[in-house]
Amino acid sequence: MQAAQSDIAAAQARIQLIASLQQIARRKIADRQGPILHLTAALQTMARRPPALAIAQPGSIEDIVHVRLLLADTLPVIQARTAGLRADLDKQTQLRTDAERAIAALGASQKLLAQRQRELASLEQTAIRKSQRLAEQAADEQQRALGLGEEARDAADRMQSAEDAGDIRARLERLAGPDMRPAGAGDAMPASGRASRYRLPTPGRVETGYGEVSPAGVRSRGLTVAPQPGADIVAPAAGTIVYAKPFRSYGQVVIIDHGGGWTTTLTGLASIAVRAGQHVAQGDAIGSGGASRNARVTAELRHGNRPIDIVAMAQAG
Repeated sequence: MQAAQSDIAAAQARIQLIASLQQIARRKIADRQGPILHLTAALQTMARRPPALAIAQPGSIEDIVHVRLLLADTLPVIQARTAGLRADLDKQTQLRTDAERAIAALGASQKLLAQRQRELASLEQTAIRKSQRLAEQAADEQQRALGLGEEARDAADRMQSAEDAGDIRARLERLAGPDMRPAGAGDAMPASGRASRYRLPTPGRVETGYGEVSPAGVRSRGLTVAPQPGADIVAPAAGTIVYAKPFRSYGQVVIIDHGGGWTTTLTGLASIAVRAGQHVAQGDAIGSGGASRNARVTAELRHGNRPIDIVAMAQAG
């Protein structure tokens, strides 16, 4: 397109130059044509006069000879001027031809420019459509990436929950339980695996039951209760406190060893009223729940490494 525009500019400049030269040539031709036309007209007038009339005209024979000689001298001048005029006319004709060629070149350049502009418009439309397709593909990839990110976060949450649960289980497995209580004691769980009696740590609405799967994909190993704000949390069964302090994101945590491989882990307490090594009876206060209505307390009963359904144990008691 730039080359075509340059050709158009050059053709227009040539046309202007030729027009200027034509104007100069026309003025020169006009200047030369005037005297020649007058002289030619006079000669034609003389040529049309009969010879007899020339003889009858007053004057001597010498005058006639003088006129003839004058005409003989003037004829070469007329021929020379006529030749110059003819050259000027030929030059004018050549300039007209050059002007026609320049105009033709201008038309060709303009057609080429129009063709290039159409090609450019077609390329532009193709590029716009391609850009739109790429933008749509990029939006789809962005949505896919967001979905993969959500899946990755869910997987990370499940891995973190599994890691936390495994850490608690490892801590419980490393705990050394107290000596077995006498068989007649009514506040301990017998080694047979059945509870003499067991109760919930606090009254309230059950939020999550044993075995339920959370939105993060983690299966519950205990019972989650929504207590009244600030309610007391009591020991579900008699035993010895082996752990009583905060643990990660579980809040205040209390672990009670009931003997015979039985343990209860209580998480989500707002405060703790017992200490490690302290013996508690069933129903003794071990702490309190949170003051918010969103507070939750989870109790997990285990026998060895196996979680036990608290509801089943409470019904058995």
